[in-house]
Amino acid sequence: RQVYLGWSLSKFELEGYLHWGLNHYKTTNPFSKSVVDHPAVPNTKNKLPAGDTHILYPGVDGPWSTLRMNAHRMGMEDAELFKQLEKKERIKLMEKCFKLYDDYKTDVMLYREVKKTLLKKLDQENN
Repeated sequence: RQVYLGWSLSKFELEGYLHWGLNHYKTTNPFSKSVVDHPAVPNTKNKLPAGDTHILYPGVDGPWSTLRMNAHRMGMEDAELFKQLEKKERIKLMEKCFKLYDDYKTDVMLYREVKKTLLKKLDQENN
């Protein structure tokens, strides 16, 4: 799902995506408490799920990337690759995996096959 955020930028010709929880720890140590109160409604049953408040961890030698961050990066890289295809061809290929934010495939092998096809098409166009 995180990868498809990048795909949506290309499909819907959007300029970017703001992840509000890049490193929103405040006073909570993300290594000891992964599920936290929602800042707008603290001390209720409304909690933010693990990883929702941050996609980077504070490391001793600089930020540590999370799996979610790596998936975002993959999606953004894919978006740049998709932009190189004509819109009609781009959407046809994309829709094998991703149609809308709530209509997408979770099959990793299918994702990899579409990515492989994308890379082959771009290679053929550039050679």
